[in-house]
Amino acid sequence: MFKRNTASIGSALISAVLAITAIAIPLSMMNTAKNVPPIHDISTDLVNPPAFVAIAPLRADAPNPVAYDGIETAEQQRIGYPELQTLRYDQTQPELVAASTQAIENLG
Repeated sequence: MFKRNTASIGSALISAVLAITAIAIPLSMMNTAKNVPPIHDISTDLVNPPAFVAIAPLRADAPNPVAYDGIETAEQQRIGYPELQTLRYDQTQPELVAASTQAIENLG
């Protein structure tokens, strides 16, 4: 019989790197999740957040509500995501819609 010696130090190191990566990514995500508030509804408009309309019937049995939770959630969001804010543009809404439509068409 012939015996193949296929395991080498290189393949063992590659396997170890892949295994460490496979473990490190979920651990990193868990660490990030522990450091932000446990909210499920993020909005750039904390005063008058947009309401879910079309999706509301599909979420009737969801464990978290469709309605925005209010000032407490808004405050948690401000603390956990201070960089999140509404974008302001000089163009009018119709101009922005036209530009967005054109960008989508350009992408096919």
